[in-house]
Amino acid sequence: IDMDRDGDGLSDYDEVHIHDTMPLDGDTDGDMLSDGDEINEFGSDPRKFDQDSDGDGFYWFEDCDDNDSLTKPSGIETWDGKDQDCDGSIDEDIDRLSELNHTVALLPWEASNVTFRLEPPDFPDGVVTVSQWRVNGATVNKTQEGGLELDVLDCGNANPSTTVLQLCDSSSPSYIQLVFVDSGVETVLEWQVEVRVWSPPTTILEDFLALFGEVSLPALGAVLLIFVSMASSAVLFTKRRSAILNEAILSYGVPEKGGGIQDSVNRNVPAAPDFNNQK
Repeated sequence: IDMDRDGDGLSDYDEVHIHDTMPLDGDTDGDMLSDGDEINEFGSDPRKFDQDSDGDGFYWFEDCDDNDSLTKPSGIETWDGKDQDCDGSIDEDIDRLSELNHTVALLPWEASNVTFRLEPPDFPDGVVTVSQWRVNGATVNKTQEGGLELDVLDCGNANPSTTVLQLCDSSSPSYIQLVFVDSGVETVLEWQVEVRVWSPPTTILEDFLALFGEVSLPALGAVLLIFVSMASSAVLFTKRRSAILNEAILSYGVPEKGGGIQDSVNRNVPAAPDFNNQK
């Protein structure tokens, strides 16, 4: 009963009464797999020829795609939306930034005159992505083509959005990101943008207000007090000078609008000598 005359790992009795295989032929279906391996290891049918359609050395029950010779348990994973190595994961351990040749670049933007545009990268065939654009961390709408478009900035708008406020603050670069997910893997592409905005020159009044806007309230109060004191002193000085002038006019009889001196004081002035009557 325990005899195994073909050495396939199955007893002659089991081959005849249980598996219906040939006890004297270790490979009943002629597919280069022994009857014992098919039953005990692979779980395949030893009476049915097992194919290796793509000729990659792996039978159909080992291969996750027996019509593609590059897809097999020993395959090398590539970024194409397929599982080349038959491990159940798609496009794992792929350096997507390198595949896209992406580097962080500083992009200038004349934001007062030009609309800013960025297009999404060209993804490999077979790769399905879900993506969103972010400007300084805030999500913004995509174009119909999946790109980014930022209108010319109006930094003088009375009710700007938070995104516009951040972009108008051109003291430091802004950050734009494209976040996309494919096969459960999230990737972030990033750019730095140097936002250049034109501002009209300030007026003298604006400069004055800006100057005093940087002064503390106590200091501003002291300046105003000095200014008021000086103005009051000037008014008092003008009034005093006017009073002195009026007193002088009354004393010497000087009319307000001219007309000569009215001598109201009796003065005894001797007459001039008459030289014609001298003999």
